[in-house]
Amino acid sequence: MTPFLTELDSRAHIKGSRDPLGIQSIWIGFGRYIIGNLTNASNDIRSFTTLLLGYYFIERCIGLEKDASPLSIFLKWEQLAAYARYFINNDRSFRGIERVENSDRTKIFISDTVQAQILSNQKIYGIWGLYRIPAANSDLIELHSITLTPRARKFVEDIYIPIFIKNNFKNCDEIVNLLTREKSLLDVQGKSRKLLNTIADVLSIKIKPEENKYYRENILYGGPYDAKFNGTC
Repeated sequence: MTPFLTELDSRAHIKGSRDPLGIQSIWIGFGRYIIGNLTNASNDIRSFTTLLLGYYFIERCIGLEKDASPLSIFLKWEQLAAYARYFINNDRSFRGIERVENSDRTKIFISDTVQAQILSNQKIYGIWGLYRIPAANSDLIELHSITLTPRARKFVEDIYIPIFIKNNFKNCDEIVNLLTREKSLLDVQGKSRKLLNTIADVLSIKIKPEENKYYRENILYGGPYDAKFNGTC
């Protein structure tokens, strides 16, 4: 059996000092008063969008198959989102760009297996490992129950799901069915192109006007439980 070897994604490398004086924890405590969701790792808005949709699809998938693994569903969705961002939007700002960039440009293999993952350890170095805590701090997700908060679910259903419906992906059933399968092979230039185009539209580089207010309040100001959000700071 041939071992699977890979380099660590460059975006996962530790950058700068390891904080030998131990002042980072002090700065983070103070910095949260200035920037509601201060974090060194979770700095890509579209990864927050991917997280929100991933949680939405987890709820949908588990509704169909109660034994489905939330992590498996999410890893496959993150892969699908990454390929759409790169192939359609020419977006290189997500984690896992090296593997996506070097992948087959005609066929995409989606699975939670090591061979299909877009990072050496997608669970730890990807969105699941780096964005869930900041998202929970900003009242986007319920961390321990793996569900969206009511406000976040309404946002997803009002802003993103209509894009899928407009492109004839009613109720996102095709995506849900894809994510509940153990593995899928997608034809980038053929029958899968429309799905990738739609996902790319949802995850466009340009933030849509209707998204600005929500992300500003929750990501920048820290959500409804942050003092700045409520004007008390």
